[in-house]
Amino acid sequence: MGEKMKAYRNKEESKREFYEHMKKAVITSLSHLKKKAEKEQINPLLDYDFRIDINKKSWDTTLKLRYPLASFVKMNFEEILKLPEVVSCMDFMVKNRFHKMIEMEIPDNNGKIVEDVETYKRFLGYEIVGTFLMRYVETMGGLDYDEIIFNNLYTQVSEYK
Repeated sequence: MGEKMKAYRNKEESKREFYEHMKKAVITSLSHLKKKAEKEQINPLLDYDFRIDINKKSWDTTLKLRYPLASFVKMNFEEILKLPEVVSCMDFMVKNRFHKMIEMEIPDNNGKIVEDVETYKRFLGYEIVGTFLMRYVETMGGLDYDEIIFNNLYTQVSEYK
């Protein structure tokens, strides 16, 4: 097998492996959040929505209850970062040098670039897993797992370079 073919196969295997890590991290995180939500009620916010009547060519605002799911994720993210499946996902990202792929550099207080693996791992956890999870719950409108929504969002993330 040629070097180019071997490199392609390794890249495809890495993509599949990352998909599985993200999927497990999201499913586990959602399960954790669901249990938390049963104990700590998520209070809805009163928000405005637009009601448009095309026939009358008019619109008005209506009050709508909205659950702040992304902020619930954010509020509980320290716990989520400790879940074994999330830790495994972050380890995979560091091992596969995601921080280098996205040209991530974290300066310390003196402006010197940090080369600490734990710092990168935590940053990738927040920026990739956390952002994905917040976007997922907002899109889903709840804390249940849906394969189609996961795949749609994952495709968007994986195509972003």
